[in-house]
Formats: sequence, C-alpha cells, structure tokens
Amino acid sequence: MGRMIRATLFVCVAVLLCTLSGFAQTTTTGAIVGRAIDSTGAVIPGVEVTITSPQLIGGAHSVVTDELGVYRFELLRAGTYRVSFALPGFKTINVDDVGVVVNITKTQDATMEVSASAEEVTVSSQSPAIDLEAATIGVNFSQKMIDDLPWSRSLTAISGMIPNALSTSYDVGNSSFGTSSSISARNGGLTGSNMVSMDGLYWCQTYEDYGTYEEMNVSTNAKGAEQLNAGITLALTVKSGSNAFHGNVSTGYQNGSMQSDNVTPELIAKGFSTGSSKYTHFTDYYGDIGGPILKDKLWFYGAYRNGYQGTFIPGFVTYVGGTPQVFYTNLVSPTVKLSYQLSQKQKLEVYWAVPDKEQPYRNGSALIPQDATYHQLAYYGQGPNFIYTMIPDSKTSISAKLTHAGLWQDYAAHPLGPNGTKLVLGVTGVPGLTSQPLPAAPFEGMDTGSHTMSVLNNVGFTYPIRQPVPLTVRTRRTTQGRFAGSGISTSAG
Repeated sequence: MGRMIRATLFVCVAVLLCTLSGFAQTTTTGAIVGRAIDSTGAVIPGVEVTITSPQLIGGAHSVVTDELGVYRFELLRAGTYRVSFALPGFKTINVDDVGVVVNITKTQDATMEVSASAEEVTVSSQSPAIDLEAATIGVNFSQKMIDDLPWSRSLTAISGMIPNALSTSYDVGNSSFGTSSSISARNGGLTGSNMVSMDGLYWCQTYEDYGTYEEMNVSTNAKGAEQLNAGITLALTVKSGSNAFHGNVSTGYQNGSMQSDNVTPELIAKGFSTGSSKYTHFTDYYGDIGGPILKDKLWFYGAYRNGYQGTFIPGFVTYVGGTPQVFYTNLVSPTVKLSYQLSQKQKLEVYWAVPDKEQPYRNGSALIPQDATYHQLAYYGQGPNFIYTMIPDSKTSISAKLTHAGLWQDYAAHPLGPNGTKLVLGVTGVPGLTSQPLPAAPFEGMDTGSHTMSVLNNVGFTYPIRQPVPLTVRTRRTTQGRFAGSGISTSAG
C-alpha cells in the first residue's frame, strides 16, 4: 500500500513540476502583404491600408506603408477580407474578396491613381492564392470542402485525400470509426513522423470532431525550419465566434441495408467466415453555436458531437462456440473556445476540448471473442490552451502559447465465459482450427480499474521581426508520466 501511495504521489509531483518550455510553432493563421505603387511603378510610402472582415474581432485593422511602399498584416484567421488603400490626393481603392488561408501569405498590391476629388474604386481581388514567400508543398481544405466532400471524417480518410502521399489504410463509409488516431500515409516513401495539431497543440492521441474546424492545412514537403516533424503535418484550425450569432445542426445515419457485400463463394470455400460484417447502425449527431458576448470584444464558440457505430465482425462471438456479438464504438466530443480582444493590438484565445471514446470490446476479432476482450473508456483532453498574440507594428508580431493535453484511459476485464469457464482464444467456422484455453493465472488478480495517463505541457513564443531578418526563439521539452496498477515509468524527450 505504501509503495502504491508513493508511486501515485510521484506521478502527481512529476505532472505538477513539469517544466513548461517552448515548442515548434504550428501555423494556424495566414497573412496579407503587398505594396502600393503609382501608375509609373514607383512605390508610395505613407498609404493607409485597412482590412475588414467578419473574422476580425475588435473591428478594422490599419497600418501605413513603409518607405518601400510595403505593408503587412500577420496572424489573420482564415476567411475573406476587404483591403482598402487610402492617401490624400489619390483615389481610395477597395479590394474585396481577398481570401486568407492557413499557412499562406497572400500578396495584394494596389496601383494608386491621382484624383483631385474624393473618389473610391471597388474591385474584386484577382490575385492568385499563391504564397510568394514560401515553397511549402501542401493543400488546404476549407470549411466548405470539409462540409461538402464525401469523406468519413477521420484521420484515415484524410490520409487518402492528401496529394503526393500514399495512403496505407482506408476508411470507407466510416469503416475505421474510432479505430485510428493517427495519419495513415507515406510521404515520399517515408513512413511515420506524421503530426496533427489543433490550434497549435501537437497531440495525435485523440479522435477529432471535424465539424469544429474552419480549415485543415496539410504540409508534406519543403516545410519551414519551424516545423517539428519530417513527415506530414496536419494543422486544424478551430472555429471561433463572431459579431453575429451562427449555428449548425447535422446528423448522419446508415445501417446494414445500405451496405454492399463482397463475400464471394470462392472466399467461403477457402474458409472465410460466413458471419455478417454489416452495420447494426451508424449515427453521428453534431451541433455548434457561436457569437458575441460583447461585440468586438468577447466571442464564444461551442460544439458537441456524439457518434456511434455498431457492426458485426465475421467470427467475433460472445465466447468460443457462442453467438455473434456486436462490436461497437461510441465517440463524444464537447468543445468550447473564447476569443477576447485585450486591446487593439492584443488578443487572447482559450480553447478546450475533451473527446472521449468508449469501446466495450477492445481488440475483439475472429480470433478474440468477447469474453477475452477488455472494456476501454478513454478521455483525450485538449486544453485548456491559451494563445496570446500581439502586433505592435507591421514589422513585429509576438505569439505566445500555453498548451496542455492528456490521455486518461480506464481498462476493465470482462467476466469469464458462461458458467465461469476459462478465458479461451480461438476461432469459429474455420475448418482445421480449434479453440485453445488461455492460462487463468495471468488474469488472476488483474486490476479491473487499470489506468493509463499521459500528460503533455508546453509553453513557447515566437518573436519575428520583419526587418532586417526574422528572429524566432523556440525550445521544446515534453514530460510524460504513465502508471498502471502499482507500476510506474516515466520518460522525457
């Protein structure tokens, strides 16, 4: 008992004293840059450039072009912006539909025309969505694409949509629902080193609610030095509130009658189980809402998702010789985010999500019947995460993040077979294979409330100065603790 208490206290102290240190920056914002010139191509300093958008909390943002006629807006949320150029003695130019995407720097120039009176010219942006400052190879999935594309809303399904990547697993019609929490693809022959981030938090141990994201940015090659990994990077940008209330409710449903069957007589003749692999049913309920608490000052966003999938796995039974058993998974994901404009140049965002997964017959298959599986209940905590941004001028931006994530799991063994029989490992319906009892000893005294905990804390900041060269200050340190029963191990990297 004393050793167990000491082990528990050690874990608590390790978590509390976890050193908060910097981390590689994941881009979840975009930028608009450009210059103002006259009809001869000469640069014009002193032009007031203003951007407006429903994505901007705190109202319009303005800067003045420098001695080279250049302006720059950093740390912008993905969305559509209006860029206005104004200078006494020249026509005011309004450029609408300037699209900002995550991890892309949009270039929007303006040619100023001399005018003796106050005139305005409004045009629609024709600038291509090409980043002239970086050669990163990747793709962006907008909110419209996330909503409209026929995909299964999982990391496995995303893997199959990434250009220049070879998918190593598949999710067709939610066939991998709740069974994969990592990107399943090779990038240029490289396997592994793939990373996922949510609003800058690197954390792959989770099941995402893809209805909460306004954009997904995938980077594969030619990434910047600030990227943590060599493989695929998936940056997910969480939605925020706005000055207008908005919401959404949606649901998905399917059952076995909507599913095809590719089990042929030839497969059955070779010993493939004739058991059904059809859904009992699949449901996915989703809703979100966002809006202002204080207009142009404090916004909120909240979302909730509840998904269930039940299916028959050929050969998966209650116990060897028993009846077919439904293998099912339930995913629940609540999310909340607050955006607070501290001042015209400072903003603070707080994000928190706690997805949880319940899979009562973990590892169930044709070889592992129900009474040899275990009950999994896992909480994949994301947050609370704090993101502070400050833009003193057009050449300097400061971003600081404090992120926290954790994986808490409970495992419980199922009771023994009918009438107290031993646990058995076997397969039914396949000629030549027989069931073999498992030794009872390894299961005697098993802690049916075994726990696993993994905690990640990070804090870091970037301080890029655009003149004369960018400066970035980063460090990284991760502390993790894991305990199960009375044993404990720690690792740091």
